[in-house]
Amino acid sequence: SGAIDLATNHAGASHAVLGRFGDSGGSIQLLAGSSVKSATIAARSDSMSIGGLLDAGAGGNITLAPNNGNTHITLGGAVADGDGLLGLSNAELANLRAGSLTIGGNDGQSGGISVDQAASIATAGKVTLDAGTGNLSLNSVISTADVLSLKSANRIMQETGAIITAPAVEARAALVDLSEANAVGLVAGAASTGIFDFGAAGNLNVGVVGGSSGVTTPGGGIGHRAHGQAGGPVKFHPGHRRL
Repeated sequence: SGAIDLATNHAGASHAVLGRFGDSGGSIQLLAGSSVKSATIAARSDSMSIGGLLDAGAGGNITLAPNNGNTHITLGGAVADGDGLLGLSNAELANLRAGSLTIGGNDGQSGGISVDQAASIATAGKVTLDAGTGNLSLNSVISTADVLSLKSANRIMQETGAIITAPAVEARAALVDLSEANAVGLVAGAASTGIFDFGAAGNLNVGVVGGSSGVTTPGGGIGHRAHGQAGGPVKFHPGHRRL
């Protein structure tokens, strides 16, 4: 255990890269009591054990991604690494401090991302889950303290009861199906080939989130569902694009 601090003397300009490369075996292991502090932190490996602190500060960013594109990423609860599987548990996610956190998104990523146990990301700002060309599957609940951005070149899907809790959600994929009674007040995004379906437990506002303005789809349908007790309305805000 120990500390690597690049942020103190290089505030805003420091960059830490943690990598474990190879066909098999090995992992990135950050032991309990240790820390890495830098304005930008990138960790890339098919296996990670984040027992210590990764701290990019309130204005910094952290990226976690597998080395091999076909490695699947699973999040939440007590998930663990496995054969072809990068597991990021809630205990590990709680060791991340950043203004923005990206999970996935590396070149050639095809293994996809799934939330398989209840996931909570409370110590980072904007959270991006980028499944690349793989599917992004919400099989359990997920909560974030700030914007949740969901990205896939394929499908974003949600199982029954896998509620999203976040101030705002951006969803961009070929098809977006997030029709549960999500605890989300603001949504934006796009479906490039299929439907865009999003549900909310109360009033649902469509506006600007991240890099998306309103909701767009070139050919599929758009569905916005307000599941509120009184059938709360869907509200469209100025500045968004609408079909």
